[in-house]
Amino acid sequence: PGATVNIKLTNDEQLIKNRKVKVILTAKLNDKANVGASGNPNSVDLKYSNSYTGGGDSYTTPEDTVITYTGELKLIKKDQDAQDKPLKGAVFDIYRVVKGNESVDKKVEIDEQEVKLHKITTTSSSDEYGKITVRGLDVGTYYAIETTAPEGYSIKEDPIELRLTVSQAMGLNENGDAGDAEKVTDY
Repeated sequence: PGATVNIKLTNDEQLIKNRKVKVILTAKLNDKANVGASGNPNSVDLKYSNSYTGGGDSYTTPEDTVITYTGELKLIKKDQDAQDKPLKGAVFDIYRVVKGNESVDKKVEIDEQEVKLHKITTTSSSDEYGKITVRGLDVGTYYAIETTAPEGYSIKEDPIELRLTVSQAMGLNENGDAGDAEKVTDY
């Protein structure tokens, strides 16, 4: 809270020629982010002057607040033949389908088609109750691939599909979006 970013424009010719400046603020959630319906509000306003050389009249845009939502997946590793037996020590890599220019970290076959996956994270080991929690995920489909099996067990190599969705009661669409992805305001 309370961060300040100063932008100094140094190319006067470009600024005079175009007369408009677009400022885009991007923030990344960290491990302290609220998970679920409360979301993570992020507010910003822009203070600027009407002179590219400094001085002149000063203005402040109205404050704009965006609420970013994040979710978590809870996994439980169990013995496939004894579902009431949780297993300690399993570790998974979490992937999603590649978007844009992201790296292809693994190729797998799903429904008889090759799918290119991008690695998101590696989980901690499942605890004594077989539980693992993965936080900080966007709405979407993920794939868990076991990398370390519990002692005495073999690795399950097939990708496990996991879907993180939102409740319609939150007022979000199926992508976890509350509205327009980019809002441009002229002042």
